[in-house]
Amino acid sequence: MSTKEIGGGVPSNAIPASRPEFDVGFASDTSSWTPYQKLVLLLCSLVIVLDGFDALALGFAAPAMLPDLNLTKEELAPVLAIGLIGMTIGATIGGILGDKFGRKIALLASTIIFGSMTGAIAFANDLPTLGLFRFIAGIGLGGALPNVTALVAEYTPQHRRSFAVTLSLICMAVGGVIGGFVSAEALPALGWRGLFAVAGVLPLVLAVALFLLLPESPRFLVTRPERSNELRRICERMRLDVPSDAVFVDRAESGVDKISTATLLRPPYLRDTLLLWLAFFGCLLAVFMSFNWLPTMLADAGFDLPTSSRGLLTFNVGAIVAAVLVSWIILFTGSRLPMLIMALGGAGGALAFVPRQHLWHRLEVVI
Repeated sequence: MSTKEIGGGVPSNAIPASRPEFDVGFASDTSSWTPYQKLVLLLCSLVIVLDGFDALALGFAAPAMLPDLNLTKEELAPVLAIGLIGMTIGATIGGILGDKFGRKIALLASTIIFGSMTGAIAFANDLPTLGLFRFIAGIGLGGALPNVTALVAEYTPQHRRSFAVTLSLICMAVGGVIGGFVSAEALPALGWRGLFAVAGVLPLVLAVALFLLLPESPRFLVTRPERSNELRRICERMRLDVPSDAVFVDRAESGVDKISTATLLRPPYLRDTLLLWLAFFGCLLAVFMSFNWLPTMLADAGFDLPTSSRGLLTFNVGAIVAAVLVSWIILFTGSRLPMLIMALGGAGGALAFVPRQHLWHRLEVVI
């Protein structure tokens, strides 16, 4: 017999050798932080910068928009609210769509949606049209964040991940700072329609760069064997040594047990869950009220348009400084004490806005 047979006469040369496995998640976690991975962070951070700019654009434009469209602050309030509802919906479905169709596709779609709809506000002449455009823009604004966070986390080595994710999230406040500078110059020169045109065009330009330069999520590509060549090219750009005959796997993802939301609402997590929800609710309530109304409040107080825009700019500079400072302090003290101090500081700052005679009058009524 010319060929050695194994178990029942099957020739040994007919049995394919097992192919080595390449764990994409583990390789990404332990890799060096290459320029290609930093490019992903840069592109994602730019999305969040423009996300912040467009989210605040209506607040910047409100002092000029209200008299031009013959609207009152009370009439504009539902438009601001419906934009936040759109953001909530977008954040909810954005991650789901990213899981199903890919992070790059979901992020690209979100950027195009919030860019085009923010630009479309420049052509709005009535409240229903303004509300519709703002609602759809909000869906795009909300959908971008979960996909940015996922991509930044996947493309950053574990020892740099916290820094990279924090940096990308701070970029929303950076967008507010840039928006303050742009609004201070654009509103007197171009009017509020020109401001929305600028805020809409910039994300569409960035969308072209995302299409050309941003890679897909490696962990998403692992689930699509037909796109293994694309994943191999990404690994090469990340300077990962992948055997030519390797099979891509992701053991970390396949071994993770799915935890339902209901788990967070049962002991021992219930108390912490409710308190964290309450803290986030209070924080976001204050933040978005400032985003939406601070320029209008300053304009009502007699300040001109550039100064009103710079008020929100200052607010965002404070947010950036506090985020960086507190993230450093937490390394030494934990999160509880800094959180309490920042909450008390925020409450004190809010009270400082209230005229003293109005505050004393309210206290007398309560007493």
